[in-house]
Amino acid sequence: MNVGCGRPITTLEYAQALSEVFNSKSEIRCVDKPADQFDLYADISKAQKLIGFRPTELRESLQKYLEELNPHLHKG
Repeated sequence: MNVGCGRPITTLEYAQALSEVFNSKSEIRCVDKPADQFDLYADISKAQKLIGFRPTELRESLQKYLEELNPHLHKG
């Protein structure tokens, strides 16, 4: 089964979410270069139907990942 958030997320949106959640001050630069891979997303319909899977939004998912990496960084 594919498991993801069930909606398209652009590379830029992902980069912005990472920067925000990890509190990065790095500049995100868009380059005028063809991508090796286009933006993709998982079709989660089978997981939804068979096991009742409900996706977590990108920023929430990244926040949980950050907390797993370092539980002391929990944003209360």
